[in-house]
Amino acid sequence: MELLFQSYLQKQAIYSRLIASEPAKGLKTIVIIPAFNESEIIAPLESLKQANVTRFPAEVIVLINNGEDTNSAICAQNRKSFSEVSRWIETHSTDQLTFHCLYLGNLPVKHAGVGLARKIAMDEAVLRFSLLNESMGVIVSLDADTLVSPNYLKEIEGAFITNSPLNLATFCFEHPIADESSNGPENEAIILYELYLRYFKHALQATGFPFAYYTIGSCFAIRAKVYAKQGGMNRRKAGEDFYFLHKIFPLGGYVELKHIFVYPSSRKSDRVPFGTGAAVKKIVTDGFYLTYQPIYFKHLKQFFSGIPTLYGATNQVVKAYLQQLPESIKAFITVEEFTSQIQSINKNSATEKTFVQRFYQWFDAFKVIKYLNLIHTKTPRIPILDACQEFTRENYKMDVSNYTGYELLEMYRKMDRG
Repeated sequence: MELLFQSYLQKQAIYSRLIASEPAKGLKTIVIIPAFNESEIIAPLESLKQANVTRFPAEVIVLINNGEDTNSAICAQNRKSFSEVSRWIETHSTDQLTFHCLYLGNLPVKHAGVGLARKIAMDEAVLRFSLLNESMGVIVSLDADTLVSPNYLKEIEGAFITNSPLNLATFCFEHPIADESSNGPENEAIILYELYLRYFKHALQATGFPFAYYTIGSCFAIRAKVYAKQGGMNRRKAGEDFYFLHKIFPLGGYVELKHIFVYPSSRKSDRVPFGTGAAVKKIVTDGFYLTYQPIYFKHLKQFFSGIPTLYGATNQVVKAYLQQLPESIKAFITVEEFTSQIQSINKNSATEKTFVQRFYQWFDAFKVIKYLNLIHTKTPRIPILDACQEFTRENYKMDVSNYTGYELLEMYRKMDRG
């Protein structure tokens, strides 16, 4: 395993060792926190400090960062944050829970952003585990505006120690919101945005798509050896979590730990081009949030439902299958592309199970998004409340026509808590 870590670091790591101190023997868990223009960065550290004690030593790596072209005000805030965190660490770091703070203030303009920062911090975690030859170490991804439940560290550690095949875990998330009596624009905006996240996941799950999971950068943990073997985090300036996690899900060994919670900030922000902060800002400005129509998830369900029957099928059967599908599917996939792909997948599949797995390697989450986006260039998106009410009525047989956004969100939260 040490060779895997060394090979990864030599080929993929951007920086050599950043933390001079030696990792504690027995280290099992490292939490990484990228931070950019954060005025309340101590809050998540206090949240981690107050979490239940772990059986083995754990570390937290805070990476404050900005690009070469970042404006002077943000650079000043980052320097202030670095000083604050460094002082805080002096009196709060222990052998059992050790905090480190790094500041990289000149990341290249082309790549500077949350993806690169998350990658650098996660790569440093790999290096820390490599120093101990700890093949089963776990890297936990958190954000600098996110608080955690008291059981966070202890339960993550326990889940990975007791389940050695576990590669990846995600946790429950809930943005802090006021109840429906508080009708401030930002409160309404985060209700609509989180409702969209839950609607999309549930609607995708209803299609039969096998990887219908939440992909949020502040609430996942991955085995270090899996991270390294799969080439590490990407350098995208936004959406890095979606792309990374959908590369890991098909490997298996994934679980949703529904008893662990993170609480991401509800604030509006322009730090990244999309995501929670950007969405909240746009909703506050527009006063609404539009999303995909439920009917097109239903079309995907029709498409996916018969895929196993195409194992070993002739081109004639494959063409006939496509022809009986909804027009939205036929507008997205040509007969030539579909028959070619199914023929290729069949050639490389010895069993129906392998055939289905390979199909979803081709028609993956990125292709699902492309389909939905393409269809909605020709047909309008609809308000999230309308979409969620329609989907809930059809799939969960519940009349929620009079539910407010807050009531719908609470209902979906309860479903996700199990």
